[in-house]
Amino acid sequence: MSYDIRWCVETVMPDNDGDCHAVVHVPEFDSPTYNYSQMFRACMGWNYKQGEMDEDGNYHAAYYPMAEVVPKLEHGLKELRKHPEKYRQYEPENGWGTLPGAIKCIESWLRELGKDSWDAVTNYWPIEALWWRW
Repeated sequence: MSYDIRWCVETVMPDNDGDCHAVVHVPEFDSPTYNYSQMFRACMGWNYKQGEMDEDGNYHAAYYPMAEVVPKLEHGLKELRKHPEKYRQYEPENGWGTLPGAIKCIESWLRELGKDSWDAVTNYWPIEALWWRW
């Protein structure tokens, strides 16, 4: 199992599933392994909720304002770099979800939020209008 990370904007009209968010960007690391969940939560100090399936098999994503997510990502990256020994305990035995991999994911997400091509998106939607989908 892995995450399904998307960056979205809120819409007025729901889609066929009743969701009122439209995807505007799929980050490079859009499907990191779910094995990162404990490490991400610990380093970011954030017990985020993920999307889940209902009893009918319909997926309901969890959305967070991007302006609130970015500081958590920045904090998490600093924590992983400054205290790697503290977070190695979250590395699974199967090797899927290593500390260097977590750092690479967060670095990539933050880099994409600041890159020139992303400016084309943020020219339409300021960061305050963007949502992070887990």
